[in-house]
Amino acid sequence: DRKQYLFKGLSLFALDGTTLKTADTPEHREHFGEQVYSSGRISSYPQVRGVTLTAVPTHLIRDAKFGPYGINEMLYAKELLASIPDDSLTAFDKGFLSAEILCGLTNNGTNRHFIIPAKANTKWEVVGGTPDDAVIEMRVSP
Repeated sequence: DRKQYLFKGLSLFALDGTTLKTADTPEHREHFGEQVYSSGRISSYPQVRGVTLTAVPTHLIRDAKFGPYGINEMLYAKELLASIPDDSLTAFDKGFLSAEILCGLTNNGTNRHFIIPAKANTKWEVVGGTPDDAVIEMRVSP
């Protein structure tokens, strides 16, 4: 029964980034790249950047984007927004606090919500709810 996986009628998802090592071949280094440490040292293996959209109750991956390490995970996350269904609640980590991503989620579907931890320097105005569970409004750049 699908209803057992819903929260207040919403499907639950998590969107998060990851980095994977891949076999150390010249082709992989050329395509995926590698991490360069602050010391100038290069990682031992080529690295793949990835972002997954996962169903929280089942841990099944609904969609994923992978590619070169040098591409910011925010770009992969934007590509996954279309895979988030209507009537859903998606959890993001604070690294995805981006108006482009969050507005893209809520404005391009029906009843699509998000939850995200606030960074310490985030500014907002409380417009409803309680101190423990507030609805907020944030200014975003055009």
